[in-house]
Amino acid sequence: MMKKGKQSIAEELRQFIETANAPIFGIDSNGLVNEWNQASEKITGFKKKEVLGQDLVAIYITEDYRKAVKRVLDNALKGEETANFEFPLFSKDGNRVMVLLNSSTRKNADGDIVGVLGVGQDITILNDYKENLESKVKDRTQELAFEDAEKDKRAAELVIANIELAFQNNEKEKRASELGIANIELAFQNKEKEKRASELSIANIELAFQNEEKDKRADELAIANKELAFQIEEKDKRANELAIANKELAFQDREKEKRAYELVLAIEEKGKRADELILANKELAFQNRIETESIAKELRQFIETANAPIFGIDSKGLVNEWNQASEKITGFKKEEVLGQDLVKTYITEDYREAVKKVLENALGGEETANYQFPLFAKDGKRVVVLLNSSTRRDKEGEIVGVLGVGQDITDLNEYKEDLEFKVKDRTQELEKSLLREQELGLLKSNFVSMASHEFRTPLTSISATSDVILRYFDKLSREDINKRLEKIKREVDNMTIMLEDILIIGRSDSQKLDYNPDILDIIDLIKHIIYEYQLSESQKRKIVYDLPLPVIIAKVDKKWIKHIVINLLTNAIKYSNVETQIEISIKREPSGVSFSFRDYGVGISKEDISRLFEPFYRGSNVAGISGTGLGLIVLQKALELHSGKIEIESKIGEGSNFKVILPTEKPLQ
Repeated sequence: MMKKGKQSIAEELRQFIETANAPIFGIDSNGLVNEWNQASEKITGFKKKEVLGQDLVAIYITEDYRKAVKRVLDNALKGEETANFEFPLFSKDGNRVMVLLNSSTRKNADGDIVGVLGVGQDITILNDYKENLESKVKDRTQELAFEDAEKDKRAAELVIANIELAFQNNEKEKRASELGIANIELAFQNKEKEKRASELSIANIELAFQNEEKDKRADELAIANKELAFQIEEKDKRANELAIANKELAFQDREKEKRAYELVLAIEEKGKRADELILANKELAFQNRIETESIAKELRQFIETANAPIFGIDSKGLVNEWNQASEKITGFKKEEVLGQDLVKTYITEDYREAVKKVLENALGGEETANYQFPLFAKDGKRVVVLLNSSTRRDKEGEIVGVLGVGQDITDLNEYKEDLEFKVKDRTQELEKSLLREQELGLLKSNFVSMASHEFRTPLTSISATSDVILRYFDKLSREDINKRLEKIKREVDNMTIMLEDILIIGRSDSQKLDYNPDILDIIDLIKHIIYEYQLSESQKRKIVYDLPLPVIIAKVDKKWIKHIVINLLTNAIKYSNVETQIEISIKREPSGVSFSFRDYGVGISKEDISRLFEPFYRGSNVAGISGTGLGLIVLQKALELHSGKIEIESKIGEGSNFKVILPTEKPLQ
């Protein structure tokens, strides 16, 4: 009974290795192939009879990987096993098949190393996907480099208009730095890939030796059977001779004694032969039992110590196999999992239905290759496994369960997800860069349009006024000359403000704006700025102040407050009638200080208010009034430096109120 049980186990394990849905192959101590299962035949196209006895490395490994694969196999022959080694095999059609391999040292029943067994996974598609991701990362990086070159080109064009030089230089440095970081990351990933490739090993190479041993035993059995047939033939021959002797006995008394003696000798010889035959049969049975037990022990040892996770379930889905590699990657010992429901206990909830379907298909005879799913580890982490499921059958061919041969691809999966993230990140970055390029192109177009009008008009005025002074200098009064010089000065001041606004916007995009706040009286600062502005104006506008407090102390940057005040004041003057007054209110707020400028001019529509802070945008009702559409952009930059905000109230034909609110870190006085 024990003999039949062990023989059944050996046959079942042999059948599992031969029909496993993962490539399993083996070499002997000389590196010659002695195992090559059906899955190995399928992925390479080479039949078992073609490869048995061939040098695995020299014939079936691509030249660039031969040294690395040979080193892995040599290490395994010394007892140093390797997990997750990635390498390419030649297929019969000349293609390269990428294999993720775990190598296991093969030992005989006495524990002596006799070869190497490798359990692998065909990851050609997964490898192509990984290489595709790496190619995308490279393409995105090259596209970003191309975009950087385009930005430089745009910068050169914008330099002609004397704008955005600082922004473009900084942007170029920033992109170059990001590209450098991306290249460093890619170099690191390539290095990691090579490291993984050197760590991933050849795993599975054994069983042809057993086939040779089995054939040898079969030959010995055939010889024994021939010898038995010969003995039977001899027996029949002796019986015939006895019959002849009996016939001769009737008429030859002398021969009777002689024949009788020969008959006795023949009988003794027959007994001797029969004893020898019994001993030969017992010896053959003993050798078959030893061989069966040895095969069962060796195959059991292979599954238990294989350097790839191998686990199994019975027809009810309960765990009945759990080798040392499975223990290693999950942290669960064999005694903890045997008899447990694999899907309910160890599969993450989001994969339970899918894994259950794969196992049920295998129980129905439909095997699955390279199925990826996560297992729970004992420490709560998720271990990603690339699995080949194989239907498990008894010696009668009945399905009794499922055996799974897997690979721990957690690191490889994280690397793939990291690549996907980088592709997405680089794509988003490229899209932002392209959007920025479009904005820069629009900015350039708007600037050229604005410059052609806003700079030409004051330059024409300056040219005409200076011509009048030069031509009629002797005829003009001193007062007329002063008026014309004041006009030239105003035009120059306006052009200076425009250029200053443009340069501020350029520096702000390059993040090079200086911010140097001081503790100041905000009321005195604003009044002084307005006073200085009015000194250069020929027409004085009536300004009414609303000042509930004589002094309000705040921490602000005097230079940027001047930009805010001048912008709001000039807009209020420009877009309202000269007879109307400008109302300025400066107040203390619960969380800071506010100041507002109210005019009674043309007003702004709701649609225009929502777009006031776009570069070069101007209201739809101010076409006849000069302006660049940049002043409020500068104001917004100044507010961002102060962490402030602006509120706008306006009505067409009734005027506008711009209220600036600046926060303060200290109590206001």
